[in-house]
Amino acid sequence: MKTPRGFTLIELMVATVIILVLGAMVWGLARRGVIAAQMTESISNLRQLSIANAGYLADHQTYSPATDRPN
Repeated sequence: MKTPRGFTLIELMVATVIILVLGAMVWGLARRGVIAAQMTESISNLRQLSIANAGYLADHQTYSPATDRPN
């Protein structure tokens, strides 16, 4: 009967490379998710500012400063 032997250096290197490649792919996908979340947050903040501005202008029965001045 043969005694079981451990992994060879080549097998360990191949396994390490495969793990690194998979990690890089997951890292890229996670980064895209973070960027998408930041964009969504920015759009939401702009929307909230626009709603607050419209409410202020309606309450004070005035126009936005950009349209209040004649050309």
